[in-house]
Amino acid sequence: MQDDVGGLRDLVNYRLEKAEKVLAEAKTLSDFKMYTGANNRIYYAIFNAINAVHAINGFSSKSHKRIIGEFVKEYIKTNVFDREYGRIINKIQSARNTSDYDDFIFLNEKETVTNYEFAVKFIDEIKNYCKEAQNEL
Repeated sequence: MQDDVGGLRDLVNYRLEKAEKVLAEAKTLSDFKMYTGANNRIYYAIFNAINAVHAINGFSSKSHKRIIGEFVKEYIKTNVFDREYGRIINKIQSARNTSDYDDFIFLNEKETVTNYEFAVKFIDEIKNYCKEAQNEL
């Protein structure tokens, strides 16, 4: 594995740090009862964590659909991560899409807290996976 600045390890760590920062933004927005914005940030925290995994295997795309789809195919359907995660990630992505692009969509505190708690757990698992994967490279 390359340890110089801009190497694979740096990219994975950058994406994981970005996921954690975006998740902190989600918490702040939720604390201020800004649930639509919080769910947007929850989705992007998950998205950045998924991109950290993809950095390890060299997959890259600008399409959110392809990034999520490839993760489900390579890591969910193969039971690297809990199969239920695919359904939850799709639900969170759908909530983000509808609340960002449709009118009169309002997300509530309960679903925001549920999504946030999932994101915390998911990102922790992704961090552990990336740490182990980097040690094997």
